[in-house]
Amino acid sequence: MSLLQLRILDTDTLSAYHRGHPEVIAHYSSLPITLRAITVVTAEEVLRGRFAQINQAKNPQKLILAYDFLREAVIKLSRIRILRFDESAIAQYERLKYLKTRVGTLDLRIAAITLANNGILITANQRHFGQIPGLLTEDWTITPSQE
Repeated sequence: MSLLQLRILDTDTLSAYHRGHPEVIAHYSSLPITLRAITVVTAEEVLRGRFAQINQAKNPQKLILAYDFLREAVIKLSRIRILRFDESAIAQYERLKYLKTRVGTLDLRIAAITLANNGILITANQRHFGQIPGLLTEDWTITPSQE
């Protein structure tokens, strides 16, 4: 795997980064900004989660907090490169569906965007993403003592 290859964080890894996971932060910070990205699908998942919090808020304080979380998510998302689900990604997505890859729709779209961009997906979810032919992955959540 090339050190100059685009690293694309999946949704769980992005969340780990935002929660301050030391290994994820160390890896992410060591990369040039041009090699860091997420997919538009990850952005969708993050925002869906925030919208769900807003819809589930039962009192004014929880609603205020939920909107603060949404605002924070938008600010954080605006600071990272977000890869499109474009024609190349849709071709990869259709190919993976044709192969009957047993992976959820959103994960399949994340994988398709990663493949279309010749990137490496940063994920701890080998159970799903490990099934996808040709997809390169790295897990940044493992501490050196766990390797």
